[in-house]
Amino acid sequence: MKNWLAACAALAAFSIPFVAGGQAQAVTAVPTAVIDITQVGPNVVMTGSGAIDLSGLTFSSSGPLGTNGIIWPDAAEVITAGTTDVDLYTGASGPTSMGPGAETIADSGSGDQFGVGDSSGTFIIFVPAGYVTDTPLSSTSTFDNTTLAKLGLTPGTYTFSWDGALTVNVSSVPEPSTWAMMALGFAGIGLLAYRKRGTGTLAAA
Repeated sequence: MKNWLAACAALAAFSIPFVAGGQAQAVTAVPTAVIDITQVGPNVVMTGSGAIDLSGLTFSSSGPLGTNGIIWPDAAEVITAGTTDVDLYTGASGPTSMGPGAETIADSGSGDQFGVGDSSGTFIIFVPAGYVTDTPLSSTSTFDNTTLAKLGLTPGTYTFSWDGALTVNVSSVPEPSTWAMMALGFAGIGLLAYRKRGTGTLAAA
């Protein structure tokens, strides 16, 4: 019963408009799609998730694309994996480059194909053919034996917006060996502290 009441209270608190500058403002969530591009060991991995709100976009055309994923930094083009045709929409705005790199096709991938690209100053939003606004999307692509630098990607956050938004995050993550070294380091520090505490206690005795 207590847990149920706590859950109700938390839901009510989340639903109450917050006050900023003396004026009440309602919190409105904007459907957002996110594409994360990270260095994972010897490979670059691109994962897509979230949903796309088609409001404010204009349908352009449909056609086949079906690749394991595309990264084209110089054209601000990032498209996740997929095997179906795609619908193209215009009406977004955002950065025209994510670095100096040319087009690279992923070595493997699966999931829903979606993304963004800059075509001569006109941004194209790619979604699976027949996509219904706000439908959840999920995909992954892997670029084997390469790095963000080799792909010509500049780390950072790139946001493309309209009534909705699509955000591309480009970042490096520690390699597995680095995580292992960090773990060993923390373990060593903990052991050293324990031995010092133990020595101090014996001396006092």
